[in-house]
Amino acid sequence: MPDNKHLSGPDPKDRDEKKALAANGKTDKQSKKTKKPKKEVKLNKKGKKRLRDRTWFRVVLSIFMVCVIVGSVAATSFVMYVFSTMKDDDQLLDLDKVKLPYTTIIYGQDAAGNEVELTRLESESNRIYVSIDQIPKHMQNAVIAIEDERFRSHKGVDWKRTIAATVNEIVPIFSNRQGGSTITQQLIKNITNDRSTNALEGYARKAREIFRALNLEKTYSKDRILEAYLNTFHLGNGTDGVQAAANLYFNKDISQVSIAEAACLAGITQAPSAYDPFTNPEANKKRQLQVLAKMYELEFITKEEYEAAKNEELVFNTAAANQGTKIESYYVDYVIEQVSDDLEKLGYSEEDAISLIYTGGLRIHTPMDTSVQSYLEAYYQDDSNFPSDPGRNLGEEPQSAAVVMDVNGNIVGMVGGRGVKETNRGFNRAVSPRPPGSSIKPIASYGPAIDRDLVNWSTILEDQPVRGNWPKNYYNAYRGKMTVEEGLKKSVNTLAVRVLQKVGITESFQHLRDNLGVTTLAEEDDPSGVSDYTESSLGLGGMAYGISPLEMAAAYVPFTTGGVYYQPRCYTKVEDQFGNSLLDKSNPTTKQALSPAGAKVMNQMLQQVLRAGGTASGYGFGYQPQGGKTGTSTDEDGYAHDIWFVGFSPYYVTSVWWGYDFDTNLNEDGYVPAGVWQDVMGHIHEGLAYKDFPSASGVTTRTYCVKSGKLASDTCKEKATGWYKTSNVPTETCDGTECLTDEEKKQKEEEEKKKKQEEEEASRSASISASKSASISREEEENKNSSSASSSNSSSGSTPSNGSSSSSSSGTTTKNKTVS
Repeated sequence: MPDNKHLSGPDPKDRDEKKALAANGKTDKQSKKTKKPKKEVKLNKKGKKRLRDRTWFRVVLSIFMVCVIVGSVAATSFVMYVFSTMKDDDQLLDLDKVKLPYTTIIYGQDAAGNEVELTRLESESNRIYVSIDQIPKHMQNAVIAIEDERFRSHKGVDWKRTIAATVNEIVPIFSNRQGGSTITQQLIKNITNDRSTNALEGYARKAREIFRALNLEKTYSKDRILEAYLNTFHLGNGTDGVQAAANLYFNKDISQVSIAEAACLAGITQAPSAYDPFTNPEANKKRQLQVLAKMYELEFITKEEYEAAKNEELVFNTAAANQGTKIESYYVDYVIEQVSDDLEKLGYSEEDAISLIYTGGLRIHTPMDTSVQSYLEAYYQDDSNFPSDPGRNLGEEPQSAAVVMDVNGNIVGMVGGRGVKETNRGFNRAVSPRPPGSSIKPIASYGPAIDRDLVNWSTILEDQPVRGNWPKNYYNAYRGKMTVEEGLKKSVNTLAVRVLQKVGITESFQHLRDNLGVTTLAEEDDPSGVSDYTESSLGLGGMAYGISPLEMAAAYVPFTTGGVYYQPRCYTKVEDQFGNSLLDKSNPTTKQALSPAGAKVMNQMLQQVLRAGGTASGYGFGYQPQGGKTGTSTDEDGYAHDIWFVGFSPYYVTSVWWGYDFDTNLNEDGYVPAGVWQDVMGHIHEGLAYKDFPSASGVTTRTYCVKSGKLASDTCKEKATGWYKTSNVPTETCDGTECLTDEEKKQKEEEEKKKKQEEEEASRSASISASKSASISREEEENKNSSSASSSNSSSGSTPSNGSSSSSSSGTTTKNKTVS
């Protein structure tokens, strides 16, 4: 509003001031000149801070205005971009014409390496459209209660939930991630497949979703929108929509489901795998109760209906769960899980990821070899390939799993159980951890020890208890000194622990976790209170959780590749329905886990396991170079619970596990995993050309003494050829004495003792003879001297004096002493 003084002329105060000045004979100009210095003094003393404040205010205001302008331009550009991507919405959001199902195709490779179609994840067979008047009101209300309680009142967007979710993204208030999408918005996601792969596109997608929801609700009624949603949302096990779900889980038409069954179905959609009634009934029940409680809170059901529904025992249609449903392989199950996990890393929810996989028209390219997969499935469905386990009396036979991986980390075959597979995305033993037993020794103890020059092929260690009577060996004895190579070949527990001690618990643990991709190790602060920072876990494989056959196979790959670890791949690329890349693993993820020289030495050591004297002797196949390691986890009484064999060739690495699904002891006769490995590897190598493992610099061979571990000499009785890193070759040569047996050593000691005694006796005899000779010589000399003296005395005719007599007596005494 304009200042009044500029609209109404001079201020009356100014006129009065001028009159006063005139009365004093001063003009207004003179007065100002007089007052000016005084005003300047006031400004200098009191106005500086005010001037500075005004300057800063103008700067801040200018910055703010610039930000407002830039923000407005950016917001305008963003909105224009969002609207530009919605030009086909009239057709895309036409609920009467939209084509909902999009078939996802999964590809593999045949034996010649040509890409072939493996399967189609066709959602049409599991989506049966029903109108809203065929869907019970309590089914509708169950979904509304748990998914969007204000569905009937909002205009497509629940601003309260949207603002709460947005704030929670910036400042986490709620422990769980809050969803702000309404049923209308979720329907739009289902029919448009509008997804985002980065944060900026995520904001654009959310904005499109909001505008579309507002427009959709202007076009269609609430019942029409709800009908479309109830026919499109995913409910697990390949089903979309309530009709297909009712058929599958309860063998009923949707019109026949009870309140309790409706709540069960409504609860599945948030996390279809976690709340699957077939595989996770307890979690599903808990979720069902949450839905019922919400329905009662919103007065969709009465107190009596609520109590009855809570207590109703649900009877699931498990016998007919897969009628009309194609059962996919364990391999395809794993592909779906991995693609879902990787989509979630891009920001998708589990529900959105699974929905996109089954209905998004994706093209998933995998390295599966159809010839390998087909053989594995046929082999595992034939019970004659596995022995029964008599005496268990448990009502079921042991289970098994196998993973075949090429030396570049590509999973070419996988089977997660014996017999005919009966469900999709069920329990897969190939990716479930179990204690690995001695099969952990090469990757946790011997591998890092060889690589770091802590031991070599012929290092001598004691096969004696490390502490007390621990650990025990499978042969229930201790055999004294032996080489590292023999300890690995014969799976000697004491040597494995001693080698681990040289590596160190922490270093071994980190090697498994950081270099070999083992994800199931129990850290020191594990919530369950267990830890794998122990000699038993890392030295003997008695782990808290264990390692899966898949990760065991991957951990052995570096022994065939010069030490390079390849992250396992079950798919190489995922494209959307238009051919755009969604996920790309064309370039494998690798890490140098061991040096090429260390890997080469370990490769040669593991080849000995399949040769004479090794724990897998007799289980080799064909003519390809091959190596591997046995493994058995046991309880405190020594009974086996898990039996393994992990082995490799220049072409493939195969891991096989054998045991019960529950914790009980197992019959070890026949060493089943090694037999399975032999059969599978023998078959898949048929027709393949001979191939050797890669060579490595820094490796040499030497002949060593088996008993001493030193370089052999001509006197050594037992010699062998060992592989060594050039940085860790034995420096001493055996002198022949160290390689004798205990009996030979005892015999040699006795011979040396006898010889020494003989030499001492000879020496004493010689000494006595010499003494006698010396005595005789002295006696003769004395006699001679005595004769000379007598002769001299006789010639002089003198009579001996008392002194002479005494001297003679003395001489006689000396003579008698010498003789005695």
